Amino acid sequence: MAAYVLMRQAQQAADRLDGDQAAALAATAESLVPLTDRDRALCLIRQAQGHALQGDQTRSLAAINAAHRLVDRAAEVGEDDPDTIGRHCTLAYLRAYEGYCLLRLGLVGPAARTLKDILEGWPSDYRQDEALTRAWLALAYAAAGQLTEASAEGSHALTLTATTNSARAMRPLHQLHARLAGQTASDEALKFNNAFSLVVSTVRL
Repeated sequence: MAAYVLMRQAQQAADRLDGDQAAALAATAESLVPLTDRDRALCLIRQAQGHALQGDQTRSLAAINAAHRLVDRAAEVGEDDPDTIGRHCTLAYLRAYEGYCLLRLGLVGPAARTLKDILEGWPSDYRQDEALTRAWLALAYAAAGQLTEASAEGSHALTLTATTNSARAMRPLHQLHARLAGQTASDEALKFNNAFSLVVSTVRL
């Protein structure tokens, strides 16, 4: 539990874009006690986020690859250890954060492909995480100059965000809104910007 709390603090640091603290907290969490595969994978995901925010591609992708091995092993075993807290750390969850790290590292093409691929088979009971993942995909499209795709994906993410009250998903959608501001030539961009303003003014997140 102590390791899980530190991992969550690392996630909060990553949400604040504090890569140094995210990586340090996650590394401490991983070293505290022997962890189950999925819980250790969560710690590695947070380390990957922290390193991506620092611009350290080598260490970020190494942490992602190590997390893949742990999640694959947990899936092979079948039934999780009863001490596992992070049962939500599935392949879909891991690959979503892999896409996020690629995006933060400026690898927008691989990021978009990773996020699009994993969303095609997204589990139906993880709607908040889907909203966040779709918001990241929209940002990847925007960074690649694909504004129509970015706007359409952003609108999809916005609908899920309003439905699930996901404050975390609103952060990248704020960034998308700023990128698309003034893009009146695109019907999709105008639709997204209008919907975003409506959600911000009417939905408490």
